[in-house]
Amino acid sequence: MAKLGSSVAWTLLLLWAVVSTTIAATAISLLLVQSPAGFYVQPEAEELPKEYPRSHLKAPASAGKCTNWIAKPPSGWGVQNPWTSVKYFSRISPCPVAGLPIEELDMHLNFRRAYSLGFEHDVEDKTQVLPTMRAVLDPSMNARKRRVLIDLGAKSFGTSVAWFLHMYPLDFTEVHAVEVKPTVFQPPAGLKELNSMAMDRKSHVLQARSDFSAFPAWLIKRVHAYNFFVSTADNPEQNTVNATRWLLEELKLTAGDSVVVKMDIETSEWGIFEEWLTMPEMPKIVDELFVEIHYSHPSMAGFNWSNFPKTREQAGDIFNRLRAAGFYAHAWP
Repeated sequence: MAKLGSSVAWTLLLLWAVVSTTIAATAISLLLVQSPAGFYVQPEAEELPKEYPRSHLKAPASAGKCTNWIAKPPSGWGVQNPWTSVKYFSRISPCPVAGLPIEELDMHLNFRRAYSLGFEHDVEDKTQVLPTMRAVLDPSMNARKRRVLIDLGAKSFGTSVAWFLHMYPLDFTEVHAVEVKPTVFQPPAGLKELNSMAMDRKSHVLQARSDFSAFPAWLIKRVHAYNFFVSTADNPEQNTVNATRWLLEELKLTAGDSVVVKMDIETSEWGIFEEWLTMPEMPKIVDELFVEIHYSHPSMAGFNWSNFPKTREQAGDIFNRLRAAGFYAHAWP
C-alpha cells in the first residue's frame, strides 16, 4: 500500500508539472504576440490580406493629399545622416503611390544617387530602382495573363531590355522595344534551353554560366522590335508615332494587364506626360513607369545636358504631378 501511495503521488506530481508548464508556455506566447516591442508575431493565416500580405502596404488616410516626393537637400557638412554619406538607396517616402511604398526623389543628386555620391562610376547605374520595384510589392502583377514590358528608346538589347529580363521580378509574356535605328537594337539569336541551363545534369551541381548575357530562345521569341520615333502625334513623313495611340489601339493594353514602361526618348517624354495627365485611365493601365527626364543643369553639362529646354526643378515637378495622379513612377538613369 505504501508503494501504491507513493506511485500515485509521483503520478499526480508529474501531471501537475505538465499542466503548469503548458500554462506557462501559453502565457509566454501570448505575452510575446501582444508585446509592444514586437519580439515575434505570427498572425493566423486567415488574418493576412489575400492580395497584399504585408500590412505596411496599406496607404495612410493622408495618402491622397501628397503632392511632393522630392528629398530635402543635405542641411550641411558634419550632419550625421546616413542618406548623405553611405546609403545607395533613397529614403522611403512617407507618401505612398497607388497604396504602395515608393522612394523619395533625389533631385539635388540629379536623380542619380549612387553615381552622384561616388558609390558608382557609371552614370547610368540602376541600383536605385531595385528596392521599390512594384512587382516585389504587388504579387498580383505576376498573376495576370498579359505581362508586358514597353521600352521606348531601347537603344541596344543590352542597354535596358536585357536588364529588365534579368532584374525585374516579372515573367514578361511580351516585350515591345522601340528604337528608331534598326541596326542598334538587335536581339540575340537565343540559346537552346539545354545549353542555357545553369546546372550540370550529371552532377546536379549549379555551374556558372560562361555567358551571362545569353538568353534562352523561347524568351527571345517574346521580344518585338519597332523602328520609329514616339511623340504625341502620328507623322508618317517623319517616321513618328503617337505613343498613346500605339499603346492603347495597336497593343491594346488595358488595366487588366501588367504593364511596365521604360522611357528614354530625348525630351519627347514631356509632351506625352502632359497628355497622360489628362487621361485618368492611364495610371490604371501603366502599372510602373521608369523614365529618364531630360533637363538642363550645370552639373550635367559634361553629359551634353546643357541645351534641353526644361530645368531640373521642372523635372521634379513633373515627377510630383505623375505620382500625385497615381503613376508609380521612378527616375531612370
